[in-house]
Amino acid sequence: MKFFYYLMGVIAKKRNILFVMPVKEQKEILDGYGSAKDTIERAYYQYKCQMRLYGRVSWFIFNFCSMFGLIVFYLFLKCQKKNIKKSSVDAILFLEGKEETIVPGSLFKEFRKRINIKDSRISALDKKGWKFYKIIWKRYPFSFYFLFKMLIKMSIYSGLTSRYNSKALIVCAEYSFVSPAMTAFCKINGVEFINVMHGEKLFCIRDAYANFDRFYVWDKEYADLFISLNARPEQFIVECPAMFRIDRENSEIKHFCTYYLADESDEELINIIKCLRFIKSKGKSVAVRVHPRSVNSKHVQELLKGFVIEDNNNVPIEQSLASTEYAISLYSTVLAQAAQNRIKVVIDNVSKPKKYLQLEELGYVMLKKKPILLSDFLKERVVSL
Repeated sequence: MKFFYYLMGVIAKKRNILFVMPVKEQKEILDGYGSAKDTIERAYYQYKCQMRLYGRVSWFIFNFCSMFGLIVFYLFLKCQKKNIKKSSVDAILFLEGKEETIVPGSLFKEFRKRINIKDSRISALDKKGWKFYKIIWKRYPFSFYFLFKMLIKMSIYSGLTSRYNSKALIVCAEYSFVSPAMTAFCKINGVEFINVMHGEKLFCIRDAYANFDRFYVWDKEYADLFISLNARPEQFIVECPAMFRIDRENSEIKHFCTYYLADESDEELINIIKCLRFIKSKGKSVAVRVHPRSVNSKHVQELLKGFVIEDNNNVPIEQSLASTEYAISLYSTVLAQAAQNRIKVVIDNVSKPKKYLQLEELGYVMLKKKPILLSDFLKERVVSL
């Protein structure tokens, strides 16, 4: 399973799927599939949408490898015994390494007895589980990657819900094409399947056909974005989680601006550095925060010598935002956090101009919040210093 996640990550980075396909073409794909008749078809349509983004070569590789993996994993599960229930909780948090601060506070009040699971627990399926899986297999017998990933996720969720006998399973998995079907699978086991938004979103058919019992989003604009991607409209609840609470009143402003990097190319990074050096030449403190999942963080830090580089391990993102006057990025969760706390937001339209021009078409919510553009920021707020 980790192999597939790694492979998907490599392909996603190489193709940059958020920007690779024009919105018009994505909408034509959605129109072609149309409305799904049930949660299983929603999952399949999301899978098909994702494969269109990744391309035919990737589709072939995933399905070819999955054909063998599916047989081995199927036999492995058939030989296992079903786990016995060991304890009881109100809710299981299965956030796959993400912080609990992404979970809305109302869920903590509703589900007081809960457990945060940070590792996958595979379990054999019971009769109801195998019956549900066979329905999927009969409908899509040759979609091996779809079937393989579905079986893996079902075995994980089965292990969690049987071990802890929970009322709800809370995840952040709208990007996972198995999730729509898992809503029905969890219902079979008497478990409510709840999703929480955890990162910035653009119009991308990777997230199409989302379906959960509840789906918590930060703003109504995000619900509208998902609905335009054929998500089920009734599932959405607007509520900001703890990650949006920033204590500005008791914090010292240390930096004039902080640039929040994503996974920029060297060319893009050099353009960013030119802008930051210009700001620094005006005698202002400039900080840079490298994305925690950046694969080239050491290389990036070498290029950023001379700037204040925030340590992701020692400086929480909330503290970082509380200590800066302006937050700068192209598109990032950080900018949504900043805007929610009345921290001045600057969108970078200089270092990646082509991507910036795509943002409005991609439905970038922050553009509707009247941000400052970096080009204007440099001319009007830096030159005049």
